[in-house]
Amino acid sequence: MLKVLHTADWHLGQSLCGFDRDFEHSCFLEWLLDQLQTRRPDVLLLSGDVFDSINPSAQAQRRLYNFLAQSHSAVPSLQIVIVAGNHDPASRLEAPERLLDSLNMTVVGTVRRDDEGEIDVCRFLVPLRDSAGNVAGIVLAVPFLRPADVPLIPDADDPYLDGIRELYRRTTEAALRMRTDRFPQTALLAM
Repeated sequence: MLKVLHTADWHLGQSLCGFDRDFEHSCFLEWLLDQLQTRRPDVLLLSGDVFDSINPSAQAQRRLYNFLAQSHSAVPSLQIVIVAGNHDPASRLEAPERLLDSLNMTVVGTVRRDDEGEIDVCRFLVPLRDSAGNVAGIVLAVPFLRPADVPLIPDADDPYLDGIRELYRRTTEAALRMRTDRFPQTALLAM
C-alpha cells in the first residue's frame, strides 16, 4: 500500500502585519519532519506556494533546502514531489532539478513545450513507489498555470479556463495511458 502525506501553502518568507513568520515556519517544518519520521510515508506531496513571493529571501530558500536535506537524511527512501503555486518562482524552484532528482525529489514548476510548441504533459506524470519499491501510484503534478501555459482553444468562451480544462484533459489521458501500458492497478493522484 502506498502511504502519502500531502501538504501545501507553506508561504516561506512571509511576514504578517510587519512580523516575520520565520519562527512559525521553523516550528511547522520541525513538526513535519517529526511526522515523516513517525508515520514513514512513502511520498511527500507539496502542492505549491512553497514561498510567499516570486523573489524569496535567502533565509526562506535556506529554510526549504535545509528541510529537504533533513527529510532525506531522516527518511532516505522518501520520495518528494513539489509543484509550483502562483506565489512561487517556478524556474527558481526547478533550478536544482538534477541535484534534487538524485535525492528522489521531483519539482515541476513550469510548463515545457517541444520544438513544435506542444505542451509536454508527460513531464507532469511522476510514478510513485511504495516501501517495497514498486510503482503504486502516478501523481499528475501540474503546477499553477498562467495564461501563456495553457493550450489555445479557438472560439473558446473563456480561453484561459478552457485552456486549463484542455491541459488537465490531456494530462489525465496521458496518465491513464501510462497506467494501462506500464503500471496497471496503480492509483492516480492529482496535484
